[in-house]
Amino acid sequence: MKNYFSIIYLSIFYIFLVNIKKSYAIDSTINILVENPDFINEKNRGNITLYEQQINNQINSIGNVRFLFITDESKDKKVDEEYKNYVKEVVTKVDSENSDIFVFDGNFLFSDMSNKYIESDYIHKIIGARKFHEVYTDLTDLVDKNDKFKYPNECYYDDKLYAIPYEREYDVLYYHSNGLTYNLSLDNWTWDTLINLTNAINNKNPLCVALGDDEELLKMFVEYIRTPDSTSFDPDVTKEKVNQFKSFIRNSKVNINSTMEEAYNSFKNNECVFFKGKTSHYKRIIEENPDVKVVATPNNINIINKKYLIFNINSKLKAESQREIIKVLTSDAIQYANSDYLDSVPTLNIPDVRYCTNREDLCNIIKNAKAVLLKDYFETEYSAPYMEVRLLLPQQLRDYILSTDEEKSTSDILDVLENIGKFYFQKNVQRKLKRIIVYIPMVILTLGGVLMMIYTFKYRKHSYLRIYSPSLCIISIFGFIMGILSVLLMTESYTLNQCKVKYIYDNVNASLMLGPLIAISFRIYSIYSNKSRITLGKQLRNKRLFIFLFIFVIGIMVYSFIVVNNLKYYILTTGDITKIRQPSCSFDNKKSYRYFYMGIQSIMFFVMAFTIIITGKVARKYGEIRYIIIMIFVYIVELCMSIFKSIIINSSICKAYMIMYVFYMVSYFACVYMLFGTKLVHSIRNPNGFNNTTYNSDDTIVSPRMVSHDISTKAIPPSSNGNVPSIDSKYFPTSMNSNKSFTYSMNSNNNNSILIHSLSTNGIPINMNSLNNSLNNSSNNNSSNSNINNIPHSKSGRSVSTQNVNNISYY
Repeated sequence: MKNYFSIIYLSIFYIFLVNIKKSYAIDSTINILVENPDFINEKNRGNITLYEQQINNQINSIGNVRFLFITDESKDKKVDEEYKNYVKEVVTKVDSENSDIFVFDGNFLFSDMSNKYIESDYIHKIIGARKFHEVYTDLTDLVDKNDKFKYPNECYYDDKLYAIPYEREYDVLYYHSNGLTYNLSLDNWTWDTLINLTNAINNKNPLCVALGDDEELLKMFVEYIRTPDSTSFDPDVTKEKVNQFKSFIRNSKVNINSTMEEAYNSFKNNECVFFKGKTSHYKRIIEENPDVKVVATPNNINIINKKYLIFNINSKLKAESQREIIKVLTSDAIQYANSDYLDSVPTLNIPDVRYCTNREDLCNIIKNAKAVLLKDYFETEYSAPYMEVRLLLPQQLRDYILSTDEEKSTSDILDVLENIGKFYFQKNVQRKLKRIIVYIPMVILTLGGVLMMIYTFKYRKHSYLRIYSPSLCIISIFGFIMGILSVLLMTESYTLNQCKVKYIYDNVNASLMLGPLIAISFRIYSIYSNKSRITLGKQLRNKRLFIFLFIFVIGIMVYSFIVVNNLKYYILTTGDITKIRQPSCSFDNKKSYRYFYMGIQSIMFFVMAFTIIITGKVARKYGEIRYIIIMIFVYIVELCMSIFKSIIINSSICKAYMIMYVFYMVSYFACVYMLFGTKLVHSIRNPNGFNNTTYNSDDTIVSPRMVSHDISTKAIPPSSNGNVPSIDSKYFPTSMNSNKSFTYSMNSNNNNSILIHSLSTNGIPINMNSLNNSLNNSSNNNSSNSNINNIPHSKSGRSVSTQNVNNISYY
């Protein structure tokens, strides 16, 4: 029995050991994801194992390195669809735990952004996410502080180190030395010189190059148009320059769709003079063609291709292991091994004795090269992310070269090149059109709004405007004018600081537009609700409403400042380089803050709706229902802007894009006119309600039954005998608790037409007969403005003291 238990224990212990071994084996395998070699370097695949052994000899205490290839990548990423698939494949593999380290092309690193803050909606849709670098491990604390200066700026993002230089290679030209009967003088030569040099050689094409590979076509274009003293792309490249490039490609007799394999085989067969290749091709080309020599590209203008080590944030490698791997892979020994087995150029300073021993001609080229990374060359102040350029520009160049419609194709390619470095409204033609199509209507509509403000102030004492509180109307009009002027920020927000200003501006703009409308609605609600006659008398004063409005606006400003100072902003471009690129401001966690702001706007909407519904017929009488309509209309305009923007950009109807902004401004002006313009026009056409005396902003209307909307028809009419009309108790509430006096004014056009201004009898009902007698006595004395003193009350017989208010106009 004991033997059985011993066997069971031993079996369990064995299984335990096996699982530990398997677990250790899994954890100790360090997977490094690399690109597939091109056709010429395909033979280097066999050397990968030898290179792995060299690395494993130095990091055997950590585990074993294994290189993995992106299996779905073609040897030549010929067209944009293939490169798009390559990007998606990389994203998929990077997002998994299967790869611990990536060796990324420098053109791919951070290529989903430009200048580290301009992003592309087009790229987001391809990748399926933004901030691709968030899957990279922050290596800042894993390298020696003294070594940090060794790493170039392209390795950093937000002052955090994400990439370690690993290897590099340069574009060069190979040629058969015995194929030329005279010495080449290549000190100051150009690509056009290359064509002239080879014209004397019969039956040979001047150049073999794999232009079927989009990246090769792009490099060829940059090397041709770039001048020795330029370091970055000029979006205003001239028509002559692009036409010269087109002529060069045609004169070189290059097949625009040739692959690397086809180009190299043509060179091997002596069908062309020059072959455009890379420094990594050197070893194999020299071995297969002993007569071949290498020379720098014209003017030593050279495209460099750097590669970097990136650590996967999903990797299970510990920080100490990562630090050790960095130290090993960047050591001199492994750098030399990389150049020996894979023919790469080490990151060591050139000339390096060890590397240059058998590569003296290459070292001379590298030492004198005016090298530039493609991504860096296309990165200007407002440029599109390089990934977008890499995906779209090569096909545009290919279409341009093959097109027979010279005028249109040249115009199209120039437009694409300008789009790379400029946003839509920065382009030369659009800047001029903008002054006419956008700025002129903006000035006219703004002046119209300012005139409304001036006339509202001028007619502020008019009875037709008083009830709306002209001061609040002026503030709201100013808010709508800000909305018209906001188009400036919509079309000119190109930097992060401008975006922050725009965010604060938009929020203050909305609060100044809609806040006064809510205040006006509440004012009318307070005046005409039953509660206002009992408890809210003091709250009806404009001064209090202004305080509430001021607090509200300040609160919105504080909220806006908190947002802009605590969130990371970026520029998101809509469209792409083949159509138009229009920037918009965005920030991280935008949805949560948008919901908060939408909540505030919803509360404003429901408060306004509540006051209007409660006020009922009076709200309709004074057009308050328009406030809700205008608020909804503003939301619809904003929604239409976002929808139209997407449709117009995708359909390339560029001029319609400007007209869309004109529609936006006109919509805001229409809102101002519907809200206040009609009332202002009515006041100007009916000057009888205008009062020349000082207006007391604390005056309060007590009852809707005492208010006249139109004095010509709504004032208390004269009696049939011409005397002052008898005032029926229907004009007054049953009781008044607001402590105010009863005053009246005779209409200037008809002394027998009376307007009741305000009333308070300390809660004691008025004796209507006594009131009528007092009014008739005042009329007989031809007094247009009278005090009504000692009006007896129906029950107590006490008099009510009143105050004289001269020339009070009707509301």
